[in-house]
Amino acid sequence: GKMGGVDASVARKLEHPAESPSKQRGMGRLASLFTFHDRFNMHKILGITCLVHYLVRFFWLAWYGTMFLDPGHWTTWATPFLHLTLSVSSFIFPVPKNRFGSKPIIWKELQLHNIIFTARSCAVMLFYLWCPVHDDVSLYAKAKPTGLEHYVGRFVIIVGLHYAADWVTENYQDRGRTTTRDMPWDHGTPEWIKAGTKKYYAVCQLFATTA
Repeated sequence: GKMGGVDASVARKLEHPAESPSKQRGMGRLASLFTFHDRFNMHKILGITCLVHYLVRFFWLAWYGTMFLDPGHWTTWATPFLHLTLSVSSFIFPVPKNRFGSKPIIWKELQLHNIIFTARSCAVMLFYLWCPVHDDVSLYAKAKPTGLEHYVGRFVIIVGLHYAADWVTENYQDRGRTTTRDMPWDHGTPEWIKAGTKKYYAVCQLFATTA
């Protein structure tokens, strides 16, 4: 049968990794990360690469006081595409249309929201590289102050992608449940942890939008 557009057998494997073929081969918990969907391990390679990239950039920031995001170097322009490719590569995995009530397993609405919000950050970064807000001669030798154009462009990007996220919610939201407020928790989780986590998510969204 079907479960929200995904075969029920696939849905059961998503909820119970121990039933997957890789788990049955006796490779332990780590085996659940390796599935036949990602046969070339593209998603995992991209994920490790992005994680290492984060660590390197923040190490440079702590050690040298800069992340070395030079607009004149191709790696700076490639950086947002690397992270966006990781997010988009999640399409190789089948995910249920409806969320599970017992476990925080990804579903279609969350998958699409992740991609849209990753695209938001990537698009804003690329726009900043193309249309800087200040005439920093050390970084933008030929740049001119842009002011209004810069902020209008960022506003259009952010609002446009938020409309896209709203469209996803309207078409894929499961029974009116939200991502964080209705997130399942293990039995016995203290209320202060739940409340603190939800506030943390809210603050992260605020800074991600206004940064």
